[in-house]
Amino acid sequence: MVTPLHSMQALETVRLEAELFTARLEAAGAIGVKRPVCIRARADAGSGGGLPQQLGDGEQRLHLVRHGQGFHNLLADLYHEFGHKFDAASGEGGEQNPYCRPEVVDPPLTE
Repeated sequence: MVTPLHSMQALETVRLEAELFTARLEAAGAIGVKRPVCIRARADAGSGGGLPQQLGDGEQRLHLVRHGQGFHNLLADLYHEFGHKFDAASGEGGEQNPYCRPEVVDPPLTE
């Protein structure tokens, strides 16, 4: 039997927050904007211990780093599981909003 990587509640929290933030970006006109930029991705030789590849004219190197799950993310999952409604983007909801609790102003990372 395969153990799921994320709980159903964690996946639901991500879905709800993704919908909320996408709607806000659309309302602000930030989604679907045509820009004169071409983004290409490739693995850099430096990631294998060698020297990084030389960049061409107009190219920039972007490093993407995945951070660990914060305690506030775990609280959000639990709040949703217990039926609490809150707005992750605006901070509305007072004590019902896990992202506004004083305990998570600088949250520790979970394992």
